[in-house]
Amino acid sequence: MKIKVTSYTDESGQDTKGKIFIVSTIIALSDQTRSIETILEKIEKECHKNKKWSESGNKRRTHYIELLLETNKLKYLTIYYSIYHNKQDYLNLIAS
Repeated sequence: MKIKVTSYTDESGQDTKGKIFIVSTIIALSDQTRSIETILEKIEKECHKNKKWSESGNKRRTHYIELLLETNKLKYLTIYYSIYHNKQDYLNLIAS
């Protein structure tokens, strides 16, 4: 039996010039990807995420995270993250 997985990797912090850089990766079963994408698009629309997070206020960011945590479909995903300080070798940090 073959199991296919899909991963999504996102980063944040290049605008801080390395002061803080956060990388997160979500791993999901491939047959769930369209459902997950639909949920994320709905959440982004509901909290009016239409620009870079660095330009968003804490209220909008908090609302986005609250909506993510309330979503039952996302609670069984595997999420990995790393936080780096004073680093600028972004490609290596995303790949590690």
